[in-house]
This record gives sequence, structure tokens and C-alpha cells, in this order.
Amino acid sequence: RGYLPVIKEAVGGLFKKAGVEPKDIAKAAFYAPDPRRVMELAKSVGLNPQAQLQDPLIEAMGCTGTAHPLMLLAAALEEASPGAKLLMASYGNGSDAFLFTVKEGVEELRGTRRGVKGHLERKKPLPDYTTYLRWKGLVTMPERRVPMAVSYPSAVAIWRERNRIYPFHGVKCKNCGTVQYPPQRVCIKCKAKDNFEEVRLYDKKGTLFSFSFDFLRGIPIGIVNLEGGGRVFLELADVDVRELKVGMEMEFTFRKLDLWRSDGIYGYFWKATPVTA
Repeated sequence: RGYLPVIKEAVGGLFKKAGVEPKDIAKAAFYAPDPRRVMELAKSVGLNPQAQLQDPLIEAMGCTGTAHPLMLLAAALEEASPGAKLLMASYGNGSDAFLFTVKEGVEELRGTRRGVKGHLERKKPLPDYTTYLRWKGLVTMPERRVPMAVSYPSAVAIWRERNRIYPFHGVKCKNCGTVQYPPQRVCIKCKAKDNFEEVRLYDKKGTLFSFSFDFLRGIPIGIVNLEGGGRVFLELADVDVRELKVGMEMEFTFRKLDLWRSDGIYGYFWKATPVTA
């Protein structure tokens, strides 16, 4: 059994359990290995591929695996109206099918987030096929000459610093209002000790104070001054180093890090990227 019979059985079972018919579905977000197969799937469950099938975005972003149906659902929500029924189905070791009804207020969210469409509009093509192969680990590259001990990920350290890493929290001095990152015990301005409150930084914008290029890893790095105070040192993403300028507006994006891994732990952290219109 493969793609078509497995998802067809899951979707058919959902229709029967929920008491809905194919004509009730506004958009269907299916995992799609390729455009032809997903159109065939839509027809097999009684849907009109031209009107009811969410664009699988194969040509725009390819197949993203486990995340694919979820990304297509997010794309469908960007254009959905209240009351619309959305169907989502995954594939892999079976299939899970879900039925959603869009609630009031969905239209108010438009423009408040970049969404799938916004991220695709700001994507940058890779300069060459070799870079793609290297990033996917499909070719063996020469070992780095200078392994950096600080780049080894540690589950214990990640847990201890989880607020600093995942929600990108810094601290703000309760005495003088100075924002610091990473969190410290002593204020760099007024020298007050252990008198801070946590503040969220990931949704703030900033300006590029200075930048350089790490030739060992082939990535730009920079220092960003945050609106409201504070300064962070981060890798820069989605930009060619030749496009960087001191003073340009920056925002933050959560990405996978290229670490010197010694075990099965992958590292994720925030990077700075230029603000686009």
C-alpha cells in the first residue's frame, strides 16, 4: 500500500465520521510528493483539484516532508473566510486526516504575520548546486581546521539556558532600565546586582551596528542594536555580505545552526535578517 490508497482511506474515514461531503470542503492541504500525484489524490476523494486543492507549492518550495501539509494549511488559512472547512492530510507510516472550521477573526490576523506567502516572497536562491549538496550533507567536505569547542551542543546547557535560547529572552535592569543580552547578574551601566526582569527580544527590530564575514564557515556575522536598548551578536541570514550596510534595519528569525556536532543534537537559535517591505 502506498500514497494514494493510504490517504484516500484516511480522508474517507474522516468524511464518514464528521458527516461531511467533498463538496463541503473549501480547501484541501495534502502532503504532496509531486503535483501530479496530489491532483490524482484529490480526484480520488471526490474533490475538484482546480477549485478545492490547496496549491502544493512544489515549484516554489519543494516537498518539505513532515511539515508540508502543515505549511499548506497555514497557506490556506491566509486566504480562508470564516465558516470555511479546511481538510488536511499527512502521509508517512500511515496517514492522519483533520477537518477544521475557520472561525471569526481570521481576517484580522492578515498582515500581522508574514505567513507562508510572505516567506516565499523573500526567499533567496542558492548561488550554486554545490552549496545545496553541502547544506543537505550529500557531499563530503574537507574537515574544518579549527574546531571550536564552544560550538559543541549540550542537552544540559540547552535546558539550563532555554529561556535565553528559544524565546530569546534578555534582561532589563529594574534600577536603570538597561537591556542586556545574554542575561547577566550585574548591570553594565549602574552596576546593580541581581535586580533584573526578563524581556522578550525576538519580536523587536534593530539596526546593524557592525558586521564581518566568517570565512571558516562561510557566513556573515554582525552586531545589532535593538530598539528600546540592548545589543546582540548573531549570525546573519538571507543576505549576501556584499549587500550589508551599517545602519540597515534588521529583524530576527529562528534557524538551524551549523554546529560542530559530536552527537545527535541539532542546534537552533536566532539569526538577524534584513527587514524587507
